[in-house]
Amino acid sequence: MDKKIVAIALLAAIIITGSSAAILLTRDDGSSDGVTETGRVLVYGNANNDDYLDERDVEAINKIIDGDELWDKVKYPFADTNADGRITEDDVTLLKKFINNEDCLMYYKDTWGTTSYVHYPLKGKIGVMDWRQSDLAVCLNIWDDVVACGTAGMNDIKHPGFSDKAIYGSGYYVDAETVMQSGKDLGVTCLLAYTGSDGTAQEVKNALLKSGSNIDVIAVDRTDLRVMTMTTATLIYR
Repeated sequence: MDKKIVAIALLAAIIITGSSAAILLTRDDGSSDGVTETGRVLVYGNANNDDYLDERDVEAINKIIDGDELWDKVKYPFADTNADGRITEDDVTLLKKFINNEDCLMYYKDTWGTTSYVHYPLKGKIGVMDWRQSDLAVCLNIWDDVVACGTAGMNDIKHPGFSDKAIYGSGYYVDAETVMQSGKDLGVTCLLAYTGSDGTAQEVKNALLKSGSNIDVIAVDRTDLRVMTMTTATLIYR
């Protein structure tokens, strides 16, 4: 069966509490053939706007390429897998890399409403800025890969192994130089960013890009925790 990615994290009304959750690779065999639009996975390639990146998305993109359907950019904003503004065979090729877990760039809509990307699948270690991202890492079963935390995460919750993590900075504040150094010293390749309104994460992201750093910044809007969880799970799946 083709891989379909979905995070099971109390989807009906998710509240991140630090309880462990699993990332499933397949649909249940008894699932309906119908597609339920959810808008919870803000990843380009999610052509039918459900909770999966799978062959159904390939079919949806191929229908657009073949002229069988028009691309409704409002209803299906993520059909353009490589985010270049066009629907072509390149989108199918890239989507199949996601499905097959091959190295590539995966694009997503970040908390600032802009298109960002990550190196997929995630390799290396993880840094977190805030307690929400710490909880999210536990929820998605990647806590063991977290090696650095902001002190807001250190102080607000006490997950096992916190004392073994490096401290990024005061509260949720982390400067780009510290993040880049954690890449050199700790092998951090991905930062789960604080997505409050103060602009800290965006400053870090912009500084990393300007420096040429390969550290990815995942910053997903936290307004809807289901969206944050499902999107992040898809981006970090390995």
